[in-house]
Amino acid sequence: MRMKEYSTKMIFWALTALMLLSSYGQALAAMHRFSGNVIGLSGRHKVYVSLWNDEKWGGIFPLNVTIIYPEKIRDGAAEFSMTLADGEYAITVFEDANGNGKLDYDESFLGQVPAEPYAFFRPKAPWFGFRWPDFKQVSFKTNRPEIFAKIRMKNRIR
Repeated sequence: MRMKEYSTKMIFWALTALMLLSSYGQALAAMHRFSGNVIGLSGRHKVYVSLWNDEKWGGIFPLNVTIIYPEKIRDGAAEFSMTLADGEYAITVFEDANGNGKLDYDESFLGQVPAEPYAFFRPKAPWFGFRWPDFKQVSFKTNRPEIFAKIRMKNRIR
């Protein structure tokens, strides 16, 4: 009787371990490496690379922020990397010229045009405009294991 109870418990724990390992493997398979270069930086200020989803877009707090420090910028360019789960995202970049940790806007254009160097990662086509784009205009889906972005800054500091 004791042996049967022991065998039943062993089978239960073995099946539980297999289920946990299976779900862990699925979670790992759903992760994507997103990396890239930001080009057109002055090299004198911190650069903020922000990750957004549709829910957070247009708000104050992104899903994630990677900060590139001036000492990591070489010849006006810097690299960044982050890990993403399956989903649809947008990437914004700005160079914090005044050191306040946020993207400032030019008040002479009704507060709609960034006053600091900025960029969007847009894999579909370039974005031109004087307003903040809709999420769908600058979003991308994590549809492959590795995604590389080349992001060129607008409104560069000279």
